[in-house]
Amino acid sequence: MENAKVPDYYPSKFPDYPGVDVQHLHIGDVITIRVFFRIGSSQHVRADGGYLDLEVEHIEGETVFGVILTRLPKELPLQAGDSLEIYPDEILYKSQMTEH
Repeated sequence: MENAKVPDYYPSKFPDYPGVDVQHLHIGDVITIRVFFRIGSSQHVRADGGYLDLEVEHIEGETVFGVILTRLPKELPLQAGDSLEIYPDEILYKSQMTEH
């Protein structure tokens, strides 16, 4: 909270990522998303964030389902191997090209 008052400490906007057209995704592709976690409890709550790599396991219309590949600290609510439902505007980029 103290750093929120420091000018230019936090960027004013997210970087511009290329995004991904769902029609160009395939099962097995690796995609990257940005996540935020609530850390702590009561008076000591803060937000932490980072990037997660997921392997596309299923595509249903405009919805992508992916398995988390990134190893995360045990105290976070998500872990490697968990499956997430992702929408196209949440995908920052395709991390790895696969042969299809």
